[in-house]
Amino acid sequence: MSGFIGSFYVTTETLDKILSTLKRKGEKGIGITFKTLKTPTKHGNDAIATVSQTKEQRDNKVPEFVVGYGKQVYPKREATQNVNSNSRTQTTQPQSDDDLPF
Repeated sequence: MSGFIGSFYVTTETLDKILSTLKRKGEKGIGITFKTLKTPTKHGNDAIATVSQTKEQRDNKVPEFVVGYGKQVYPKREATQNVNSNSRTQTTQPQSDDDLPF
């Protein structure tokens, strides 16, 4: 059996955007997708949490809404992986709640 345990940090600004969008749309909740990154960010984060997307959104290449970045806790990553400063960094959050992809 394999599994994944991660530790993520979510800002209050991101939580406020998510909550206001859910309330405006009359939604009860959202799905969150957790993924490991091939290369850690310059801050050493090797996992990302995004709002889940539909197949149609993925096919239309709608940008993911990043909930937060974090670290994979289990299973442990190999210690030989180097942090790459050219790797993926946090994306810019949409300025308007109308731009959120959920």
